[in-house]
Amino acid sequence: MLSLDESSELQPDKVSADRVSTATESNVVFADFFELKNKVLISMANFAINRVSYTLTVKSVSTMEQLRKKCANGKLT
Repeated sequence: MLSLDESSELQPDKVSADRVSTATESNVVFADFFELKNKVLISMANFAINRVSYTLTVKSVSTMEQLRKKCANGKLT
């Protein structure tokens, strides 16, 4: 999970942090993200395919609904 310090441009009272997870037979995805003004910045995705772990930094901004749909489909692209 990303941490916000006092020098961050994001105002802590306007940011909510959460974790979305999804699992299929072949992979498990966990995404940490921040929501700011109905937009979501995905900070990090950790996933495992065939028991091999990968860490991916994802630089994309989407709405919460789009993020949940992507996670439900097992895709974070």
